[in-house]
Amino acid sequence: MAVKKAINNNELQKQIEELKNTVALLVNSMAGKAQEKVEADVIVEDTEEQEYKNIPDNKYIKVVSLQNNRMALSTEGFGRGKPYKFTKFGQVKNITYSNLSDIISNQEKFAKQGRFYICDETVINNHELMDTYENILTKEQMENILTYDEKKMEMLFKRTTDPQRETIISLVMTKLNNGEKIDLNKISVLSKICGFDITANISK
Repeated sequence: MAVKKAINNNELQKQIEELKNTVALLVNSMAGKAQEKVEADVIVEDTEEQEYKNIPDNKYIKVVSLQNNRMALSTEGFGRGKPYKFTKFGQVKNITYSNLSDIISNQEKFAKQGRFYICDETVINNHELMDTYENILTKEQMENILTYDEKKMEMLFKRTTDPQRETIISLVMTKLNNGEKIDLNKISVLSKICGFDITANISK
């Protein structure tokens, strides 16, 4: 009787171990599939983000000047090729994708500094400017910088490029010279970030 009981216990223990092994295999299999899914999702997402999309060379792309003075863009280096001259902040020109591609290649620094704004997400993606456009400001954000609350205004001003800050200061100084009512506390915030008093050179 004792021998039979021992045999039954051994068989039970064996079944328990087999069940444990089966459960372990199932858990590992599910974990592996989950990891494969995560990796696959990441790969697909990355591929989609970097995907180049064809744009007709003759398609017109809207380009906005973000400089508060004259700016010249050209399809070749040193001002050669086809020129595009902007005379003021916010001026818009429609440029063919072929010419704009050449401008971006020859004046990449201007593009990354936000001296002009490309109003086409596909063009931005094709020329790997996505990270740049996460930081530079739009025409509307620049000219309306003082309408935001102080916290958001400071965040926008700090995150953008030096050339865009210079343009914003120029726009603000124009408003002050024109006698527009402006919150001087906000001017003080911008002055601290710039390191100089923006109101110092205002015409009396």
